[in-house]
Amino acid sequence: MRKALHVRTFCREGVMDWVHGGGHYIDRIYVPEERLMITLVGESASAVEGELKEFTSSSPGGRNELGPQVVKEIEILDEIVTAAHSLLAAQKTYKNIVASSWKTLLA
Repeated sequence: MRKALHVRTFCREGVMDWVHGGGHYIDRIYVPEERLMITLVGESASAVEGELKEFTSSSPGGRNELGPQVVKEIEILDEIVTAAHSLLAAQKTYKNIVASSWKTLLA
C-alpha cells in the first residue's frame, strides 16, 4: 500500500468557462512520494507527473489561482502506482514513435 492524497482540482473545459467563471472540480489521487497525479473520469484513466502545487487553474490573466484541495489522506494499492508508471512509459514510447515518422506519414 502507498500513502496518497485524495485531492480535488478545478477544471475549466472551454473558453466559456474561462470568460464566465464556470468550471467544476475533479476528484484525483496524488501520490507525493512518486510526484504522480492519477485521474479516472468515466472510462478515461490518466496519470501525470509533477508537484502537487503545479496542478492549478486560474482565471484569464492568471488571477484567482485555484490550487488543488486536499480532501484527505488515503492508501492505494501498489499496483495502481505501477500501472500509472507503465501508462506514462507507454505514452512516451507512442509519442516518440509517432514523432519520428510524422513527416513521412503525412507526405
